[in-house]
Amino acid sequence: MKYVTSNRMMTGATVAVLLAALLTGISRSVAGPLSMARQLAGATVAKANRAATAGIVPAVYTVSYDVAGAYRTVQAAVNAVPVNNKRPVIIRIDPGSYPGQVVIPADKADITLQGTGAKNTQLTDDLPVRDAGKNGLPRGFMNTATLCIYGPHTTLDNLTVENSYVQKSNTNGNQALALTIGGDKLVVNHCRILGFQDTIYFSHPDPRAYFSHCLITGAVDFIYGFGTGLFDHCTIRNVNKGHWGSITAPSTPETQTFGFVFRHCRLTGLKSTPAGSVYLGRPWRPYGSTTFIDCYMGKQIRPVGWSNWKNPKLEKTARFAEYHSTGPGASVKSRAKWSKQLTSSQAAKITAARVLGSGNWWKIKP
Repeated sequence: MKYVTSNRMMTGATVAVLLAALLTGISRSVAGPLSMARQLAGATVAKANRAATAGIVPAVYTVSYDVAGAYRTVQAAVNAVPVNNKRPVIIRIDPGSYPGQVVIPADKADITLQGTGAKNTQLTDDLPVRDAGKNGLPRGFMNTATLCIYGPHTTLDNLTVENSYVQKSNTNGNQALALTIGGDKLVVNHCRILGFQDTIYFSHPDPRAYFSHCLITGAVDFIYGFGTGLFDHCTIRNVNKGHWGSITAPSTPETQTFGFVFRHCRLTGLKSTPAGSVYLGRPWRPYGSTTFIDCYMGKQIRPVGWSNWKNPKLEKTARFAEYHSTGPGASVKSRAKWSKQLTSSQAAKITAARVLGSGNWWKIKP
């Protein structure tokens, strides 16, 4: 039996060798210390283990500027994945900066984008929401993110996704998305998601996403939208340099139990980020839901914590809560009276399974 990797053919024996290398995190094009190799295994190992258990060997594609026969862009590799694919796909991306938008369509599932370290492998673009597209109309939220994910069971592992528009133009107030999440069961492991306004967008209520040990940057409403996201041991860094900002802007439907949940995260800012300038969240829709559990909050967090978006009526419907916040920004006594401080028993019930559903699909094996 033969398998396809990139545009070459492989025997079953070769696949066994490749999987062994994958499971130890050894790249054929990037040599590194064993500690880094183990770190890089991450989500990809979990996916490879699941595939091996099911008797399905993942198809492997390589994106590289240096390797003969490899794809030169990430989008080219995604395009090569068969429509309605039945096999998991691992797209291994060598070190480098890869410009241009990447779209994973809804009819391509179980794709892993595996980098060689968040600082080594970078997907970058600079499309703003308001700029005109080919039809002369503004591009809009759905079509401008550096990485748009509409296929289910996608994994991002050890890479950076960046929208550099604001940094290049040095302007504020123009949305420029790094990541649009429109496919269910996304796992993001040891990644950097970098932007300014509207960094991560959950485009409709169905998507669920799990972020583990990631760095997420932004300044205004930079984690927002309709879906459910669990952020575990992540650094949430506000990069505004002199005006107000908000970390989350949930538009959670009334019938949805959770919107954005942060566990064991660190909320930080730049040295130039003013103290007391950042809200934890404001409700983009009436029943928006955000919860922080066991999180460190820096001085940039406003004592009041939460914004009603200049609409007192939203205080009766928005679902904003905290448990055991620490740090200079954890001003429990000064928090908005309409927000909630959870008890230990209430916080203990907010488990990954309750937030993300059954199936353990989010679990990342060491």
